[in-house]
Amino acid sequence: MARHNIFANYDLDEQKAFIAQVLENEPPYKKIPFDMKWYRDFNNIAKLSINSYCEHCASEKVFTGDIDDVMHNTFSDDVFRSVGRVPNGTTSSNQDEYFADKSFFLNLELNCALCGETHYYSLLFTGDKVQKIGQYPSYASSEIKELVKYKNIISKYYTELTKSVSAYSQRMGVAAFIYLRRILEDLVDKRIADKDGKKFIDKLKEVEKTEQIIPDNLSAVKSQIYAILSKGVHEYDDEECLQLYLAVKYVITSLLDMELKKKEDEKKVAEAVKMIQNKLAGGKEYGQTQDANGK
Repeated sequence: MARHNIFANYDLDEQKAFIAQVLENEPPYKKIPFDMKWYRDFNNIAKLSINSYCEHCASEKVFTGDIDDVMHNTFSDDVFRSVGRVPNGTTSSNQDEYFADKSFFLNLELNCALCGETHYYSLLFTGDKVQKIGQYPSYASSEIKELVKYKNIISKYYTELTKSVSAYSQRMGVAAFIYLRRILEDLVDKRIADKDGKKFIDKLKEVEKTEQIIPDNLSAVKSQIYAILSKGVHEYDDEECLQLYLAVKYVITSLLDMELKKKEDEKKVAEAVKMIQNKLAGGKEYGQTQDANGK
């Protein structure tokens, strides 16, 4: 697995992007590798910004935090004290070995730039790995709130998707894939009258003769979406599924966005037709009344 050199050439933008990725997208307890030699440069980080769902604003917002004090007086002090205990003359490779079993905690508080709502995060650095060991609101609850848009119009898929996110947050990769595959299967199966014995790709081709359900920007992987989900369910282990999950979830939510737009458009058209017909029906009755009165 590739290492993330989060402080290379004192590139704080790269470092911040890495930390933001961990806070925004990674589930609890997933161990993410990085280069240990850059531990001591954490104290150069003064401010951090991420995107997260704000419950008060009911939408995704920018969360920021002035973390200079935390980095200088807590995290970096712990690291520097450990650095000071490294025996003189220790080589770089031996120093890495020395730090391999050392652990450092980093607690962050970030606030919504609009309303001030606070989110809390705890990171554990051990050797060359970092993992998120605490988060409030929880990873699953934050992710699920971003899926609320599906709840009323395509509620069946909302339920499956929230179960998938919950499984992912608990590091159950295969289970998370099962729920995503159910969504994909149902999106296709409900559009086919005779589906018995047919392979999924054949059913998909049949559906797309009359209706597009795979967005154009995903046409390159059209025949591979179901294949990767099936391999996840039958062949891959949890870790392999977890590594692929965010990419596959993006594909499925792209399909759901198309389905959602279709349903919303149908609803708007029905409302527009009803309004026009009611108006015309009312006008006709009014006109007949006028004629009856001889006016």
